Amino acid sequence: MQCATAEDVDRAVLAAHKALKDPSWKRLPATDRGMLMMKLADLMAQNKELLATIDAWDNGKTYSEALNTDLPEAILTIRYYAGWADKNYGQTIETTPEKFAYTIRQPIGVIAQIIPWNYPLSMATWKLGPALACGNTVVIKAAESTPLSILILGQLIKEAGFPPGVVNILNGYGKDAGAAMVQHELVSKVAFTGSSGTASQIMKMASASLKNITLETGGKSPLLVFPDADMEQAVKWSHMGIMSNQGQICTATSRLLVHQDVYDKFVEKFISTLKATSKVGNQWDDTTYQGPQVSQAQYDRILSYIDIGRSEGATVMVGGAADDARVSKGDKGFYVQPTVFTGVKESMRIYREEIFGECSTVFKQAQTVNTDNPCQAP
Repeated sequence: MQCATAEDVDRAVLAAHKALKDPSWKRLPATDRGMLMMKLADLMAQNKELLATIDAWDNGKTYSEALNTDLPEAILTIRYYAGWADKNYGQTIETTPEKFAYTIRQPIGVIAQIIPWNYPLSMATWKLGPALACGNTVVIKAAESTPLSILILGQLIKEAGFPPGVVNILNGYGKDAGAAMVQHELVSKVAFTGSSGTASQIMKMASASLKNITLETGGKSPLLVFPDADMEQAVKWSHMGIMSNQGQICTATSRLLVHQDVYDKFVEKFISTLKATSKVGNQWDDTTYQGPQVSQAQYDRILSYIDIGRSEGATVMVGGAADDARVSKGDKGFYVQPTVFTGVKESMRIYREEIFGECSTVFKQAQTVNTDNPCQAP
C-alpha cells in the first residue's frame, strides 16, 4: 500500500497553491467554474454503478444503499454548490456621502480536507463542493480504509476539465499525511470529519498558525419519544437512525429517550421492527439491510462495548454478539448482530460514549417537559 509522506503532502500543497494563483483557475469566470462542477456531477451520474460498487466493497455498506442513497446525495451536493459558484455576492454598506464602503468575497486559499471512512464519497463531496464553488484549491486525504472511490472521483475531476492542481488527492495515515497537511504553512483552512480525539489534536496543531478550521466530530445523538408521538413513525425513524449503514454514523440516534408512559409499547415495536427489517448479510444481496463492519478494529470495538454494557448491568433484548452465522454461510466480513439494550442508566458507558455500531440504548424517561418553558424540565 502506498502512503503519502510529509514530502508528498508538500508537493500536493505546492501544486494547490500554484493552481490558486494560476489564471486558468483564478481568472476563470464564476459561471464557468459552476459549469465545470456540473460536468463533474454528470460524470459521477454516468459512473454511479462503479462508484457505488467501490464504496460497498471498501466500506461494507450495502450496494443498494450506496447506489440509491449515497450516490444521488453526492451528485446533488456537487450540483447544489455548482449553482452557488456565481452567487457569492459582496455588499455595499451605507456610511456617509464622503465614503464608499463595500465587501467582496474571495477564496480562502488552499484547503486541507480529511475524509472519514463511513461515507467516503458523500463526505468528499460535502467538503469539495463549497470549497470549489468559492474558487479555492484543495488537498484531500481519503480515509486509509476506504480510499478507492475518491481516487476514481479524481479521475472524473480531471476528465471534467478542472485545471491541474485544483484538486489533489492523497492516501495515507492521519499521523503522517494528515498531520503534515494541518501544519503546512501554505494551508489556509482545515476541514475534518472524524473522532473528537483527533479533532482536538488538529485544533492544537492548527492553532500555531491560526488556521481557519471546521471540525465535524462524533456524538451520542438522543432521540426523544413523547407520549403523544406517532408510534409507527417514532419506531421507523429510531430504527433507521441507528441501524442504517451498520450504525456507523456520527449522528446515529444511539440514545433513545422514551417517556415511561409509552416505553414498553415502543420497545416491543422497536424490537419487532428490527427483527423484521435488519437482515444482516452479504452487502451485494438486495435483501440485506446491514453488511459487515468496515474493519476488524471497528468490529472489535463494537463487541467490546456490548461486553461493557452487560458488565454494567444493562439488559440485551436482542443481538449482543458477533453474527458468526454469516461467516459459516460463506459471507466474508466482520458481522455484528443488531443489538438493543434496555435497563440503561445515565452513568453507563454505553449511554454516554459513542459506539459507532448497530447498538441502541433505550432509556426510560420519567420526566415530562414543562410546557411553560420547553427548555426546562420541572
